[in-house]
Amino acid sequence: QKDAANGNTSTKELEKQLNNSKSRIIITTIQKLANFIKKNPDHDIYRKEVVMIFDECHRSQFGDMHTAITKRFKKYYLFGFTGTPIFVENILKTTEDVFGKRLHAYTIVDAIRDHNVLKFRVAYISTMKEKENVKDDQVWGIEEEEALKDDRRITNVAQYILDHFDQQ
Repeated sequence: QKDAANGNTSTKELEKQLNNSKSRIIITTIQKLANFIKKNPDHDIYRKEVVMIFDECHRSQFGDMHTAITKRFKKYYLFGFTGTPIFVENILKTTEDVFGKRLHAYTIVDAIRDHNVLKFRVAYISTMKEKENVKDDQVWGIEEEEALKDDRRITNVAQYILDHFDQQ
């Protein structure tokens, strides 16, 4: 609906929106929200039901700003969207720790099927070959990064792309 959502360009503007009972959907950044919390420790909004939706939540929800938000607000619902969920073991928090069980997954395969992204083809082309009859223990110390950055390899990769770019 036209004018249903309100964006803002400053923390001061965010504060005006939060003070306006007619503001229902407010689009802001986590930084502005964190600044608002610092400047307004006892605002009425903290006691109201609030739904917060974070895009790119894998970048924004693992630090002090997230902690400040969840401490200050009393009745909140968090939803996070990410293309890069944090699953790694042995870290302090994962995406599931912050947001709970995943509600839905929409993969690149789904997006291609639904025509939401351009189709692409993945071809796996080996750009480095081991010599035949060489045992692994003889090359354990190979400088892989140096080999990957070798000018001959980069030239060959670029030439392959140029030669095959127009293929369907």
